This record gives sequence, C-alpha cells and structure tokens, in this order.
Amino acid sequence: MGFLKTNAAKIGLAVVLLAAAVAAFLIVNRKPSPVSGDLTFVCVATGKVYQIGRSKKALIVPLENPDTHELTLLPCAKDAGGYYISGRYRGMLKEFGDKNRYVDTETLRLRSGPG
Repeated sequence: MGFLKTNAAKIGLAVVLLAAAVAAFLIVNRKPSPVSGDLTFVCVATGKVYQIGRSKKALIVPLENPDTHELTLLPCAKDAGGYYISGRYRGMLKEFGDKNRYVDTETLRLRSGPG
C-alpha cells in the first residue's frame, strides 16, 4: 500500500471511512415515518366523512358507502379550508351528476353538510 505513505492519502482515507461509518449508522438507526392506519373518504351523496382502515386488498374508487351501499365514496383530504377532493377525481365527480349533492365540482371542496 504505497499510496498511504503520504499524509494527504491517510487523511483522505480517514475521511472516506468516517463518511461510510456515518452513512451506515444513519441507515441502520433511521426510524420509519409514521403512516396513518386510516384513509379519509367523503360520500358525495350524503356529505358524510368516513375513516376507512387500510387493508391488504386494493381499494377501487369509488368505494361503497357502508350505510347506503352505493358506490359514492371518494378519497379526500383536509386543510384549513375543510375537506376537499383531489383534482384527479374531477371527472369521476362530474359523472355522479345529480347524485353529487355535497362536493362542489369547481372547487372540489365539501359543502357544508353532515360531515
């Protein structure tokens, strides 16, 4: 190992080994990010918000409302302005037609209702 005869090479090797040790420590000791066990859905016909647990099987939107047994549940999120539906579901929301009484098709926000 002739390249380790200079101080610069020794310092360089020490820096590389230290960086590798720090990276290994961080990878081994990282904590998984918390993931909620529930997903939030809104019924476009009743305005009621449901918390539905994650499952191993795929959820196909729209989901069945557990009370009315109609396929009227769309995923939603909440911010300071209230509940809203992602723009990716705008087309589906319009397909509900008159059945949708609680989600504004322009703003995608839940109108006041049973919540």
